[in-house]
Amino acid sequence: MPRDPVDLPGAEISAIRPDPRNPEVLRIMVGRRIGARVNAVRAAELDLDTGLQIDESLARALEAETLRLDAKRRALSWLSRRSLSSGALAQKLRRLGLDTDAIEELTTELQAAGLINDPAYAKALAEARADGARGARRIEIDLRRRGLGRDLSRHAAEDATKDRDEREDALILARKRANRPSFAKLERAAAERRLSGFLQRRGFSADACREAVRRAMRELHDQDHDQQF
Repeated sequence: MPRDPVDLPGAEISAIRPDPRNPEVLRIMVGRRIGARVNAVRAAELDLDTGLQIDESLARALEAETLRLDAKRRALSWLSRRSLSSGALAQKLRRLGLDTDAIEELTTELQAAGLINDPAYAKALAEARADGARGARRIEIDLRRRGLGRDLSRHAAEDATKDRDEREDALILARKRANRPSFAKLERAAAERRLSGFLQRRGFSADACREAVRRAMRELHDQDHDQQF
């Protein structure tokens, strides 16, 4: 069972020890317990020393630094498993209780270290989705859901799909959907609406959707006509 946090205000620093897991971090001991963890540079700024009594102001600073270090440790763990955008990381950090300034500082630090690279992440994500099953608009939406900015998402989606034939991609999808057995049971108008809605949700332009629906439904009608004869 985890221990309750140490009540810092009014307590006295009993020792300052290096963290064996991270030499850049110091453990601030209160009695036999770890009261806080601080970066060595920050410890010097706060003028910490054994025997120092912790007042309210210092307690808040120590708690904020401990939270920042814990958030950084978690962020590094997340990023070791998969790439994240700066926006997605900020959302996770906010849920840990970090304030806006601390989030911006940590995100900037990780970007400088090359651990977060929104343009490269957007490019890789957009190219992976430009497989013909999605139009540029849907790819843009997918990228924004990953915490990437509007302009960056739009440009990445456009670049990833610039060499694809949107009308042909939409037609291929429309043919596959129109050939499902369930479509044969629909009235033509209902089938066209359903097919159009499907393509729109996949992010294809209005013109591409209209042409794909028209051609797919005409082909389906021609197939039915041939089968009758």
